[in-house]
Amino acid sequence: MVSSHLDDPKARSLAGFAFVERYPESRCALLSYIAVDPHARGKGIARKLFSKARGSAERAARDEGHPLGAVFAEIHDPHRVTDDVIDASDRVRIMAKLGARLVPIRYVQPALGKHGERSDRLMLIAFPMDGEHSLAGSVICGFLREYYATLGLPAHDADLKDAEQALGKGSVELAPLGTSLDFEEFGVALHFVAKPRKKPKRLEILKRDLVALLRQR
Repeated sequence: MVSSHLDDPKARSLAGFAFVERYPESRCALLSYIAVDPHARGKGIARKLFSKARGSAERAARDEGHPLGAVFAEIHDPHRVTDDVIDASDRVRIMAKLGARLVPIRYVQPALGKHGERSDRLMLIAFPMDGEHSLAGSVICGFLREYYATLGLPAHDADLKDAEQALGKGSVELAPLGTSLDFEEFGVALHFVAKPRKKPKRLEILKRDLVALLRQR
């Protein structure tokens, strides 16, 4: 949390906050919330909040004797969501500036409560700890298993198994986080420029004879 004038109830203000959840079995964390007051944006507060949240998860993991494997987050897919608190494309750009990259799978968020519903309108993003653009599939799968399990879902859940199959066991290349254009239908046109072939001598002779014949008439 970033705030000012904490000792003065009338003057103090909240500039932003961030929540991070730790998943100790998989040695991962989930950035569940990060927000900055509109009047305080553009001052690097989001980066400071993220750094503090990530740092707290790293310290807790080190205290348990294991380094933090990765930090994940869920954000709305701009192609599927138009009624977000802030523009979904803006959120994508903010996360990209913080170093996030896309986990290239079809992601389904499990229901967050008994009366909730699953959502396929989100993207799973990751903040690799070493700055690399890849993560071990086992790290991502481990986080998803623990995440689903904490919400009471079994290891054989269909959406979880689909994600595990897509990730595999090797290294997963994380995609750049950005927006793109999707089309239900598209076409491809190819244009070729070729150098004209030299006309055969036989055609030149026929052309000459035809011109001579026409002149005689």
